[in-house]
Amino acid sequence: MSSASWQARTARALIAGALAEGVFGLLAISVANGFAVATLVVAVVLGWYLGPRYGALAAGFPPIGIALVPSDDAVGQRISAAFFVVLLLGGLAWLTGRVRERYGRPPWAQARGRAR
Repeated sequence: MSSASWQARTARALIAGALAEGVFGLLAISVANGFAVATLVVAVVLGWYLGPRYGALAAGFPPIGIALVPSDDAVGQRISAAFFVVLLLGGLAWLTGRVRERYGRPPWAQARGRAR
């Protein structure tokens, strides 16, 4: 894989993840808390379409901004909350990508007469 190829994939993953997670995060804050669950669905979708590495990067990197948002919490609480959200969303996307990578071709879709 050339260096331009992985850099372009990484940039696309970061942009897609930031947009998707950011939109649902803002909706969760302003509209209803049900959209917070939708961020988990977005992480699964990113892992499914981008694979384990790029999906985990796309879902896990944008929540780092939680640590930078000013609030009344202590700095350690914000950093630990951001770390938890990064692990939750990134891990969920990675797991989904790995499952798709492993079981992406189900046995019923194989051509007949071919050995495994």
